[in-house]
Amino acid sequence: DDLAKAKTIIGEHLQEVDLLVSSGGVSVGDFDVIASLVDEPEVDLLFNKVAMRPGKPTTGLILHGKPYIALSGNPGACFLGYELFVHLAIQKMSGMRQVGLRLIKAKLDVAYTKPCPYPRYLRGRLLDREGELFARPDFNEKAGNLGTLKDSECFMIIPAGGSGKQAGELVHVLTHAMPSWRNEG
Repeated sequence: DDLAKAKTIIGEHLQEVDLLVSSGGVSVGDFDVIASLVDEPEVDLLFNKVAMRPGKPTTGLILHGKPYIALSGNPGACFLGYELFVHLAIQKMSGMRQVGLRLIKAKLDVAYTKPCPYPRYLRGRLLDREGELFARPDFNEKAGNLGTLKDSECFMIIPAGGSGKQAGELVHVLTHAMPSWRNEG
């Protein structure tokens, strides 16, 4: 809750690692001191407040010459932030030649018509129905609710704007677990 103390602790940890990742403190609350860190003169800001739901307050910066990724304190948003930012950073830093997200396409199993000004990442599962791949959202609108996270194997990406997507429309899907792809044929 104290910026000076947080900077000292972060600086100490950055001396011991190649990449520092934290969760929480990046939003706009009274005690979100990591959000204040982006304005410090020794910080090279890479990104702050990403246009996405959940996980908008995600921040990336360079401090003391090392990368630091600050993820949302919301558990579901933190999990998504890890998949989109931390996982890719680790791939790149470990020398992988091809760095990228594990995106596939699937038909949306049920309509999702909630509009959003940012891309929305819906947790859910993949289903194989007579040789066609479907993605079924868990409709857990609270990213902090962990009840469905344990059963989740992907994020369906609903593009920004518009009125969402109808059942049967193709969507990009980011897989994050070994999919079971239950056959419901």
